[in-house]
Amino acid sequence: MSRSCVRPRQPGVTLPGARVHPAAPPTHEFQLWLPHSAKALNAAALALAEQEKTWFLEWTDAAPGLAMAEVSLEGPAQDWTPQEVTELGLRFLELVAAESGSPAARQA
Repeated sequence: MSRSCVRPRQPGVTLPGARVHPAAPPTHEFQLWLPHSAKALNAAALALAEQEKTWFLEWTDAAPGLAMAEVSLEGPAQDWTPQEVTELGLRFLELVAAESGSPAARQA
């Protein structure tokens, strides 16, 4: 797994603290792991959907302090630029920090 960022099939996509499995996805499907609880991530995903009308995955707890989402990039999602993906991911992480009140999450 990548240790510090998401780069799913698009060079230049970076999301701090994220891991992708497999590290170099051979298809449009992969797992995305973040060092937060699924509860915090799902709350942030709901807030993002309400604010921007964009859904950012559904999360399940994989281990204490680590959540995982199954990703399948289909249709319009494949048209996003690396910059658009990164910007959305960073806004999502800001919402995670706001939802959890965690200074560590804000630095992610």
